Amino acid sequence: MLICPKCGSTSQQKDFIDSFCSGCYPFKVMLPKEIRLDKCVRCGKLRMKGEWKRTDMKKLNEYVAGKCKGDFERAEYNAEQGTCKFIYLKNGKEYAIEKVFFVEVNKTICPDCSRSSGGYFEAIIQLRGTPDAVERKARKLIEALEKKTFIPKIEDMHSGIDIYVGSTKAASLALQEFSLKPSGISKKLSGVSQGKKLYRTSFSVRV
Repeated sequence: MLICPKCGSTSQQKDFIDSFCSGCYPFKVMLPKEIRLDKCVRCGKLRMKGEWKRTDMKKLNEYVAGKCKGDFERAEYNAEQGTCKFIYLKNGKEYAIEKVFFVEVNKTICPDCSRSSGGYFEAIIQLRGTPDAVERKARKLIEALEKKTFIPKIEDMHSGIDIYVGSTKAASLALQEFSLKPSGISKKLSGVSQGKKLYRTSFSVRV
C-alpha cells in the first residue's frame, strides 16, 4: 500500500502516479505570464501573431492553449470561462487538471477599418455586362473580398457596378479566384508616401 507524502491518502483511497496520489501529483505546466490581444471594435478581427485576422472562438482557444507549456497531452482553453484544462496521460490513464487565467483584450480599431473610414482604397473593380450577370458576380466578389480586405464603397453605375477595394493584391486574387480576366487594367497616381509613389488600379471586367 502506498501513502501520499503530501496529503496522507492511501492507494486504497485514490489512484497513484508514482509516489503521489493523483490529486497531489506535481503535473508540470507553465502558463503564460499574460496574453494581450487587440480586438477591432468595428469588424471584430483580432491581432494574433502580429497579424489582424477574423478569428472564431475555436481558433482563439487553440491559440491561447498553444501558449502553455508542459508535459501534457493536450490543452483545452475556454475563453468565456477563463479556464484551461490540461490532459495528462500517466500509467495508461488520462488525468485532467484545470487552471484559471484570462486573456486581456484591448479594444481598438484595426488598420483596415481606420483606412476604410477615411475613404482609402487601392483598387476599383469595374464590373460590366448584363444586369443579372453583374449582380451575381458582384455578390461573389464582395463575399470573397471581405475575407481578405475591406470595401469602403460600392457604386451602382448605369452600365454595371464599381467595387472599391482596400488592397490591389486582394482585388487581383479575387478576380483570379473566379477566373475573371480583366479586359483592361489602368493605374493612376494617387499620392506619395515616404518617398514612394502610390497608385490606384482599375480593373475593367466584362461578365
